[in-house]
Amino acid sequence: MKNIFMTGFHLESNTFTPSKTRVKDFTILREEEMLAELECATYLRDQGYHLVPSIHASAIPGGVMPIEDYRQIVEDILSYIPADGSIDGVWLDLHGAMHVEFINSGEAFLVSQIRERVGADVPIAIVLDMHANFSLTLSRLANIIVGYRTAPHIDYQECLMTAAEL
Repeated sequence: MKNIFMTGFHLESNTFTPSKTRVKDFTILREEEMLAELECATYLRDQGYHLVPSIHASAIPGGVMPIEDYRQIVEDILSYIPADGSIDGVWLDLHGAMHVEFINSGEAFLVSQIRERVGADVPIAIVLDMHANFSLTLSRLANIIVGYRTAPHIDYQECLMTAAEL
């Protein structure tokens, strides 16, 4: 049975506001609680995959995220990745416009850390908002990239499912 690591980290940052987005501003769902919100989790299980859920952290749009708060959530996410090399695929629900002090793209850094842990041969699928700040770095780290097509995002679950299917 193949193991699929799943996580989500959503923040749409506004770099013009002086307010900061901190850990306390996020709603964090853990493991099965996270999977219960994702229709694609049922699909993946029905396809015979073993899911390795971590957390899904989501905040309303806000200011730049201080690096210490960002690192706290990233370390939490990474703690769920087994060190034994048993992950066969990665599914990430991101936003694409997270700005973090000193590193800019929170998504690119997170995906780089996951890539470092799972290795170069493990496929990584990401889902992004249609106005994501998409970088060359992110495109080199991910194998599958799916973007919302509607605003409001009535195709959110559909896009999550597409990434899972691919």
